[in-house]
Amino acid sequence: MESAARVLGLARASDHIAGCGAFLPRVREKEFLMKRIALAGAGLLALVTAAQADPFAAAYGNTVTQTMPDGKKLVIYVNQDGTWEQHGDAGVVKGTFVWKDDHTACFTVTDPAPKDPSQATGCNDIKGDHKLGDTWSEPLPNGGGSITMSITAGR
Repeated sequence: MESAARVLGLARASDHIAGCGAFLPRVREKEFLMKRIALAGAGLLALVTAAQADPFAAAYGNTVTQTMPDGKKLVIYVNQDGTWEQHGDAGVVKGTFVWKDDHTACFTVTDPAPKDPSQATGCNDIKGDHKLGDTWSEPLPNGGGSITMSITAGR
């Protein structure tokens, strides 16, 4: 998800979005942060292969890195117990994920809890067949460039 990106500090009072260099109103900040969550989730979904019994098996115990167009990095850990965490310049965001069906995963931000619970969850369709050691690009929403994703061994 644009990333599950407090790069994603939805509950923070700051008017500045860490890592993007832009000052935005609070409403716009929440929208931007939810897009970051969505993109991070999309990157995680790119790790999925149809033949795997557990679509995120390649991510467990490893590090997913998301590099934004401006060079800022987010580090994402996906856990076998259905939790994830994302580390960025603004801190750590945590959440859970569940499979809606065999090709759609839904990610929910739990910490920090969003002020508007309806903004906490985003679902993504499975795309890609990425494995440990792969590096690939993912487009940002609204033609905003692309990010580089990679999965490396260990944490």
